[in-house]
Amino acid sequence: MSYASQYIPEPKNIDLAWAEWELDFYAAAVSHATNWLANRSRLILEKFSSTESLANPAAVRLVSDTILLVAQSHRIKSPLAP
Repeated sequence: MSYASQYIPEPKNIDLAWAEWELDFYAAAVSHATNWLANRSRLILEKFSSTESLANPAAVRLVSDTILLVAQSHRIKSPLAP
């Protein structure tokens, strides 16, 4: 936002306005990203949970990678988080 304040003179003190809602913005982004990952992972795991899927190496890899992603979902954080 300091770039905007320096090079776009019309919105005076936009960085101050941004600072007011920046924490909420990132919290919402983290929440939406986490929910999206959980929902899409659930859909993938439901779709490929049958024993017939085990015969397809690509499906096995997809399920395996999905499980790995879900295990790391706690790492989705705000850039402002400590």
